[in-house]
Amino acid sequence: MTLELSLNDFELTRCDFTVNIRTSSKKKVTTYIRIMHNTGKVSGFSLKYDEEDYNDRINIDGSFDLVSNTNGIELTLYDKFDQCKRDEASGILRVEVRLVKKKAIRKYTDEVCVEKQIMDLAKKSKDIFMDMFMRTVPPGDYYTMKQATKLIENKVSKKKQREKMVLLLKLTRKESLFNALKKLSDKNSYRVLAKFAEIGLSPVTLRKKYGTKELKSIYSYLIE
Repeated sequence: MTLELSLNDFELTRCDFTVNIRTSSKKKVTTYIRIMHNTGKVSGFSLKYDEEDYNDRINIDGSFDLVSNTNGIELTLYDKFDQCKRDEASGILRVEVRLVKKKAIRKYTDEVCVEKQIMDLAKKSKDIFMDMFMRTVPPGDYYTMKQATKLIENKVSKKKQREKMVLLLKLTRKESLFNALKKLSDKNSYRVLAKFAEIGLSPVTLRKKYGTKELKSIYSYLIE
């Protein structure tokens, strides 16, 4: 007896969208991952692993992972070389956006049959990827605290706006961007964040231990 099945006899419950970001070195990949850990979680998402996991079984310099609290979406940035140990993977930052529940898939397609769902998701793949990526990664280049402060002083004319932006820089040195925005004591805190994007500066600064004083935005690789 031969059982003949078509694609539409199955149910689509997961779909992954991936991008290989080719930086110039493994060191840069590590730095971007460290920056993401300093950026921390975003609204509606939690860190997939806790501090104990990173201490015991996961290399904190090897990956950054977020999972949605309710809607079945995950984001992972990781060092591709650490995963496959091949020389050609050195310097690749792998980014994956995963829809891991049916309701996550339904968010992006109204199609019912699996074949049409796949075609629709493929057509929208870039938009779906960027939708999640932009909610997670603030735009702008990365600088040290001193350089970032100087850029704000040179590019932002309004004193109160400058003060808010510098305060946000200081807060993100101690906690996640999500928590820092809460402590900014400004009803329009996301306007402050928008101003950072306007001048091409990330509110998350580089640390001395990273060994670099300047690093271009991850977005710059996506538009090359």
